[in-house]
Amino acid sequence: MKVICSMVITPNGYIARLDGQEDYASHANWLDYLETAKQYNNFVIGRKTLDIVNEQYDGFGFEDVDCEHKIVVSTQRDLKLNPAYTQALSPQDVIDQLNGKVKNILLVGGSEINSAFGKQNLIDEVVVTIVPHVIGQGIQLFSPADFDLDLTFEEVEQLSEGRIRVRYSVNKESQQ
Repeated sequence: MKVICSMVITPNGYIARLDGQEDYASHANWLDYLETAKQYNNFVIGRKTLDIVNEQYDGFGFEDVDCEHKIVVSTQRDLKLNPAYTQALSPQDVIDQLNGKVKNILLVGGSEINSAFGKQNLIDEVVVTIVPHVIGQGIQLFSPADFDLDLTFEEVEQLSEGRIRVRYSVNKESQQ
């Protein structure tokens, strides 16, 4: 089972504005995400990402995603979630919960949960969809933490609206 970190980013590496807004990204990115989550039959997000989407986006959200496994990672033990979601307490807990149930795990942020998986060397691929828009300040793909991911370029795909998707594999041997 692979963990695939898949995010929409700006050319300067931001996944959102400082307040979590992604108003610069087109609706095509959301449609791509819905298709990918359905294909993988799961997604994994952090609690902050869930909160931001619930607060800022009217008319669509993670509840609308057609997949069986919707996992929110949070160490908050008394977290109240919509019954559509399952809580995991750590990245390893996600792996344990989905083991044997899915072929690949779709990790879709935010930056803190991406880094938590990275620090534990659990990410197998990094897929970034680069949108043609630069923002001056924002939230990075990975929050600052003590880890490296050595990547190998696998492929690039040109998408609609000037977007490109780049796929990298993680060289796990060099991470030891």
